[in-house]
Amino acid sequence: MKRLLLVHNLVHGQSVVYELDDKDFAVELVEGEPETDDQGEMDVESRFFIRVDSE
Repeated sequence: MKRLLLVHNLVHGQSVVYELDDKDFAVELVEGEPETDDQGEMDVESRFFIRVDSE
């Protein structure tokens, strides 16, 4: 079975954006700016987080 990362658009439906390896992974939706600070960190606030285990 393949793991697929889907993007759901409420107007146009869904589309596959990436096929994932058979490993644990997580997806996070954040709000903030994409630029990083001097330490390489982004100033973002988490809005949604989900972890998917391989087992």
